[in-house]
Amino acid sequence: MNGPIPPPETTQAWSTRKTAVVVAIVMVIAVALGVLLLTLNTDAQWARVTATVLAAVIAVGAGCLVAYVVMRLFRRAPPTESYDRARFNLFRSSLDGVSLGLGLEAPGLVVLNELFPDSFVTRVGGKRVVAISPPLLGLDLTNQEVEAIMAVGLANILSLRTEHSRPDIHQQLQVDSDITDQVSSFTSDKSTALYCKVVLRSDTLATRITGQPGALQSAIVKVIEALEKAPKPLFNSLEKVLVQPPGFGGRSDLNEELTRLRLENLERMKAGKRPAFSELRDGKPVVEPQGWE
Repeated sequence: MNGPIPPPETTQAWSTRKTAVVVAIVMVIAVALGVLLLTLNTDAQWARVTATVLAAVIAVGAGCLVAYVVMRLFRRAPPTESYDRARFNLFRSSLDGVSLGLGLEAPGLVVLNELFPDSFVTRVGGKRVVAISPPLLGLDLTNQEVEAIMAVGLANILSLRTEHSRPDIHQQLQVDSDITDQVSSFTSDKSTALYCKVVLRSDTLATRITGQPGALQSAIVKVIEALEKAPKPLFNSLEKVLVQPPGFGGRSDLNEELTRLRLENLERMKAGKRPAFSELRDGKPVVEPQGWE
């Protein structure tokens, strides 16, 4: 997975901007022609036919323009070549390392031209990969924090594909119920609650992989601080992010509450209230942290 990575799949199979311009021009011409025909035509029957055709043209054109706006808002950013290669290599080697720790093939890593600093999951060639943005590469992150971020990316991919053949990983995704039960105190929406619990599960697995809950704590805080200063995406069409942009779920308090729970969960792990993650596969230890940070 270290070779060239093809562009991620997008919702745009053709140039939506050019198509939208053509549709708009055709729509304006058709409307102008229709109005002219209505003005000049004195026959009532033909006037009704012209009005019906004109209404249909307006409806189709408006629908195309609405579709264009939606596709622009939810489009996925393209890959970029403008980033620090040395920093990228650090992220790449960290992702390779945490994948090796779980005995898995490392997923792809791609840099997308997003303006906000974050790590997320996207698809390349039908496979989920970890994606990062140039602003994230530019953050002042320690090697341990980079490793923690990549571990979350890997955990996000694993949490999205439930594999009954790997009960060991499933077990390490579990979060204490007194942590997850608090989710219902700040959201009653089932999909939002499920998302929050998946985030907590990914944090837990990531920390069990690296054995450094403190590094993930500080990485989350740094990304949150950077997001507050970064341009805000109108809509987030990304599957999984390290930190949700402000206004998650249309409520500013959701970010705060979810972050509070994440840091509390990590603080427990930091204090050693969880057993170290240790697993044997083929008679060899795969991951065996010596202790928390």
